[in-house]
Parts: sequence; structure tokens; C-alpha cells
Amino acid sequence: MNEIRIYIAKSKLPFPKEKKWHTKWGRTLLHQALTELTPNTVLPEEIETHAQGKPYLKNSPFHFNISHSHAYVVCAIGPEELGIDIQHHKSSGIERLAKRTLTPEEWQDFLTSFDNVQFFYDRWSEKESYLKYTGEGIRSDMRSLTIDKVLTHIPVDIEYSCTLCTKSNLPYRLIEANLNQVTF
Repeated sequence: MNEIRIYIAKSKLPFPKEKKWHTKWGRTLLHQALTELTPNTVLPEEIETHAQGKPYLKNSPFHFNISHSHAYVVCAIGPEELGIDIQHHKSSGIERLAKRTLTPEEWQDFLTSFDNVQFFYDRWSEKESYLKYTGEGIRSDMRSLTIDKVLTHIPVDIEYSCTLCTKSNLPYRLIEANLNQVTF
């Protein structure tokens, strides 16, 4: 496999009633990916976690990451370490959040941006995908991040920002999953 596969699912409801719907859907997307990639092998039962909490598949050549926001769940899987993040655009309280997460240069660009909501969420998803790539999570000041990996914006929906973070510039394939058969 010399590509990243990004499986994406959208709920018919913006906020499904089940609190852990994203976990179930994320695992379903991961299971779908692994079934397609390794159809004649037994799938691992458990997802392991590194010391800082990043999930991985024990004894597998594949790396994966799952993200969710509002009505979407995405699962990226590939042959190298990766991180993915999706964010639904909300305009309320954005300026205060932007001040706490953007670098001084990004803050100036935010202020002069034609669409500061899009600008902010693009930066946020870049930073969070990188932190998921490294396994750090949001534990450090996002204003001081230095991102030294490949960031790719994934077109999902006009009201969402989605970014894939990888070590190298592998091509990606977006796969829409139909999870209507999943019941909660």
C-alpha cells in the first residue's frame, strides 16, 4: 500500500443521540479499512495505545487515526505514521479561541482574512492533526507549535476543515462509507 486511505461517514443527524457514536463509527470505519486491506487475515481484536494515548494496531503494518466533529467521522489509514483532524465551523467565540491558539503571524492573518472562520478552523485542524501525528494531543501551547510534516487539506464539506498530517507526501484516496446499517 503506497497511499493513505481516508474513510469518511456522515450521520443523518447532526448530533446523534448516542454519546459514543463517534467511537463506534470510528471503529467501524477502521474495521472496514482493515477488511479491505487484509481480506484473508484475522483482524486484531484490540487497539493498543502508546504512553501518551495515541492508538495503534499491534503487529500491523498499518497506522491509523480517527477524528470526529459534529456529524462526521473520519478514519485515515496508511503505511506510515499519520494524524487526521476534522472540525465543524462555528463562528461564536472564535476570536477568543483564535487569540489562544494562533501564532502572532497567524493572528494577523486571521484579522485580515476574507473568511476568518475558515482561516481559523483550517489552522486548528492543521495543528490538531500534527499533535495527533506526534501523539502529543492538545497538551502544549498551540501558539508555539512548529510543524515539520506534510499537511494536506481534505475537502469534506464546506462547513468543515479537515487536515491530514503525514511524514511524506503520499497520495490519498477519500472513501465515503455508508454506515446506515450501524445501529446504536
